Amino acid sequence: MTTVKYIDDTGSLDGGVGASAYIAGEQCHTRPFLMGLTRPRGFGIVLHRMIKRRRDDRGEHLVAAAQHPVTQDGGQALSSSHPLLQGPRWRNFDSGLRRWPEPLAGRRWQSWLVGGNAAGRLRAAAVVRKPGPGRLKSSALLTPAWDLLPADRDGLVVGSLLRQRGGLQLRPDNRPEQEHEAVRGILGRLAADHGAAPIAFPNVPADQVAAIASAFRGAVVRRAGTWSEYVLGGATSVEEFVGTLGRKVRALWRARRPHLESLGWRTTVSAPTEDLIERASELLADVNVRNGTPDAPRMAQARTTMWWQELPEAARAITVTDDDGALLAVCFARAGGDVLELQEVGIAAGALGNSDAYVLATVVAPLELAVAERIAIVSAGYGHANTKAMYGASLGLDYHIVADLGELTGA
Repeated sequence: MTTVKYIDDTGSLDGGVGASAYIAGEQCHTRPFLMGLTRPRGFGIVLHRMIKRRRDDRGEHLVAAAQHPVTQDGGQALSSSHPLLQGPRWRNFDSGLRRWPEPLAGRRWQSWLVGGNAAGRLRAAAVVRKPGPGRLKSSALLTPAWDLLPADRDGLVVGSLLRQRGGLQLRPDNRPEQEHEAVRGILGRLAADHGAAPIAFPNVPADQVAAIASAFRGAVVRRAGTWSEYVLGGATSVEEFVGTLGRKVRALWRARRPHLESLGWRTTVSAPTEDLIERASELLADVNVRNGTPDAPRMAQARTTMWWQELPEAARAITVTDDDGALLAVCFARAGGDVLELQEVGIAAGALGNSDAYVLATVVAPLELAVAERIAIVSAGYGHANTKAMYGASLGLDYHIVADLGELTGA
């Protein structure tokens, strides 16, 4: 029998039949609602073309596939150039499998890709990572899932280096029994290679929790938060995106446009620099402290510098400045595949009394950037879900899952 433990925000446990039913019915709590966004004119957004999107050298991605031939149990090691992983249904495999750059080579993650087969086809895939010496934690991975892993045992983490949101890549046309078999194929392969190791799945979308947690006799599931994202789809302009969405949000943007235009603030998108990160560190730390997370400018500077060095070619810095050049807001983001993911936000204390700087840095500029770089989704992360929804974000619940590969179920 599969036992799933839910940990609420206070750390108490909730298990048994009720918890299992809660997993099975979780999708009813995550109905996304898509609302509109009009493109405000005259914000002076500058897209510095110092950033060039380039295709990854797929030869860099394969870490362990040559050592792991295809098996008959449904699990196999994959190269990111696998033809079934190249279509739009399999986004972000190339960028998500990149190794850390050489300056961090001694401490980087070991990363590889594992696929799960069912009915003669690849049905699921997972980016799997193992920490290097010292268990260096990326700023994008400082989640409660880490705290649940045993400190004295090496564990595995399932999820991309590039993106905060985790989980598996699943074909949308999977039947339940095919998905069941494919997921167990992946986990069975990991158990065969790594034994009874602890495994963490940070930031898993709610509609994948049942498929993952039910594969273990005991799994701990903790709510990560409400994830927000703006889905532009194939829109070639923000106006086109707005035209497909809700009346109330369009009305909000029509009402907000004159005020935002009247501010005269400058919004700029560029590559991060050491100077900018140093300037932004006080804003980043201040926001965390105001939200109840201990932080300090030096910590924020070190954290953001490390984040930037992980994948410098994917990093973007969005800044909002006033007429005097004072920094009002900053947002650091990563672009990869068809997703722009917002990673960390800083707002000057004087701008916290209103949402103008926040909206410009986390809504308007990212959407404009996504259109310019032909990116389909802006992932706005956790926190302030209601505000993001007002401006057109769709919402969904995410969870952290921690289990042990030695406790896989037999079927």
